[in-house]
Order: sequence, then structure tokens, then C-alpha cells
Amino acid sequence: MVSKDNAPNLYDDTLKSARLSTVSRRYRPFLYLTVLWGLYITTVRSISPWGMYMLIMLTLLTLASLVLFITSGARYTSTLTRLTPDYERPKGH
Repeated sequence: MVSKDNAPNLYDDTLKSARLSTVSRRYRPFLYLTVLWGLYITTVRSISPWGMYMLIMLTLLTLASLVLFITSGARYTSTLTRLTPDYERPKGH
């Protein structure tokens, strides 16, 4: 095995946390929408006026999050590129 001193570490701790924060901000709406859809399907659907209101709200939120996900792709890529350190690839890769 390789010792910790001999292995190159491309990401320091601040860079790792910045990259993790960037990725989690990108995919966070889908986690929230999954929880909200599950809540709607299990409980709120049977409540008379609020079931329809929440269905409309969830539909709009789902469509809006998809549009924002697609339109913010370039910004996400540029942020990850900025946070990726430059390194020389080994030959054959």
C-alpha cells in the first residue's frame, strides 16, 4: 500500500468542502421534491381542498426545478471547473 505522504492529494479540505457544497446545492431540490411528493402521496392527497392545492404546487415546483436545473448547468460546470485543481494526466489516460 502507499503511505499517506507518498500519495498525491489533489483536494485539500477546503476544496473538498467547496466541491461537496456545490454538488449538494445542485441536487438539493430533487431531494426536497421527493420528500414532498412522498408526503403528498401518503397523507395530504386524502384531505379535501388541500390535496388539490398541494398537487398544483408540487407540479409547479417540479417543473420549475427541472427548468432551473437545466438552465444552471453551465454555471455548475464552471464552478466545478474553477474548483478543480490543474494537474498533469499520466500517459495513457
